[in-house]
Amino acid sequence: PRRAVPPTQQRCCQSRGLSRRFSAGSRSPGAELLSIAAPQVSQSDRLFIVASRPNLRYPHAPTMAPTAMINPRIIAHSPETIKDWEGCLCVPGIRGLVPRYQAIEVEYTDRDGQRHQQQLTDFIARIFQHEYDHLDGLIFLDRLETTRDIITEQEYLQRVLPKTSVG
Repeated sequence: PRRAVPPTQQRCCQSRGLSRRFSAGSRSPGAELLSIAAPQVSQSDRLFIVASRPNLRYPHAPTMAPTAMINPRIIAHSPETIKDWEGCLCVPGIRGLVPRYQAIEVEYTDRDGQRHQQQLTDFIARIFQHEYDHLDGLIFLDRLETTRDIITEQEYLQRVLPKTSVG
């Protein structure tokens, strides 16, 4: 069963395995990996790595260098939510139309022990919320409003993605 991960007590938690997995997944040919949470690689740290760049599945994604976020928290959010398509390593071959807050204010500690507080919007806010859910034992399918919002990866690539790539 999926469970929430307790706060990480160490100043610099064991992120090496997570960093290796992220690096391997993001540099391989045709790589689509944007982010990864510690529970996805069997680590019980409250940690994830967020990154963004345009790729096949998200051609309009902004660029953001990989950032480790330890003990992240959402401290405020916009009232507006936006539904958009998500997928995940833990549910291969499936996409879901997931509602997420359009803007969030977050805080986290970096690998050097420095606290950060920042505003995230749109796609980066979506990635943060997706990974944050993993820390609480949730996956994107838990956020769907209806099962009609699930499609296969193939359907997404053939029907949905071409519509989002236009103009």
